[in-house]
Amino acid sequence: MTSYALVAPDGIVCEVVASESGRFPVAPPFKWILCPAEVVGLAGWTYDGSTFSPPAPEPPPPPDRLAALVDELEAAGSLSVLAAERVRKG
Repeated sequence: MTSYALVAPDGIVCEVVASESGRFPVAPPFKWILCPAEVVGLAGWTYDGSTFSPPAPEPPPPPDRLAALVDELEAAGSLSVLAAERVRKG
């Protein structure tokens, strides 16, 4: 299947259509670029003039600050093991 990506001047993919008939007129400097089938959706795909790149992976969620603080206090000997377990359990 032939797919086309609508690419903004900054290289961000704005739209992907599955066929030539899905393309619509756009004003310069936006361009329709023939793209591989794996370019799907809109979230984060970019085009550098020759290659499409997928979005960067989502960063891991931040650690639970309270759990990290409990671990730090416990490691420093400032918190008993029993108190640490009570805090972790809520």
